[in-house]
Amino acid sequence: MRKIFLIVLIVAVMGTGGFIFIFYGQKGEATELNGGRVVEVKENSIIAEGFVVYSADPAGQREFKKIEFRIVPGTVLTNRVRIITREQAESGKQFYPTDQDKPGRIEDLKSDTGIVSIKSDKDLFKTSKAAATEILYNTYELPF
Repeated sequence: MRKIFLIVLIVAVMGTGGFIFIFYGQKGEATELNGGRVVEVKENSIIAEGFVVYSADPAGQREFKKIEFRIVPGTVLTNRVRIITREQAESGKQFYPTDQDKPGRIEDLKSDTGIVSIKSDKDLFKTSKAAATEILYNTYELPF
């Protein structure tokens, strides 16, 4: 009788653990918004749309969302400047711009600015407003 009780208890614990893993397994993981754009700029926030993904698995679950991000004193802004030369532009062939990461400025964030990623401490799958911890965005430089 005691063996049966232990077996039932072990099965119950394993079943409960499996249930928790399946339904809550990714809860609390870092999320970010990728491949988006700025939709609107407000005084201390931006509204951006793009794909929300888990930071550890960007190819996994994804959802297209529009989220308002507050710019707080700790928000790190990075401007990924994409440099296109005259030769690249006039070649008619496929090319890859040179990228240079520079410190970002809030003034650069305008409507339709390309967003590489926006990170937050909140689970972006479950909210429409969050404080941004990091914002990486694109600008282009045509030195000709």
